[in-house]
Amino acid sequence: PPGGVGTNYMFTLQASGGEQPYLWTVQAGVLPAGLSLNPDTGEISGAPSSNGTTEFLIRVTDSRDQHADRSFVIFVSGGGGGGMPPSIRSFVLFKGQ
Repeated sequence: PPGGVGTNYMFTLQASGGEQPYLWTVQAGVLPAGLSLNPDTGEISGAPSSNGTTEFLIRVTDSRDQHADRSFVIFVSGGGGGGMPPSIRSFVLFKGQ
């Protein structure tokens, strides 16, 4: 979801299949300034510090070293308000075990 400069942001990635635990990493590009990715939970959170559109690639790796990549875009609007409440997005990254 989009975010707003200076507004708290949270987006939780979830995977199914494979074998837990999962490790989440930014494989290419960078997150918007002010946001970070928790490698253990897949949560992207923080307060964006600048506006603009940012593209990046997230990789999730399971305990058997299987991995899947997905591209994301986050649009951050200029100052004040407009932020999104915390949310969870779920998608299948691994097909089968």
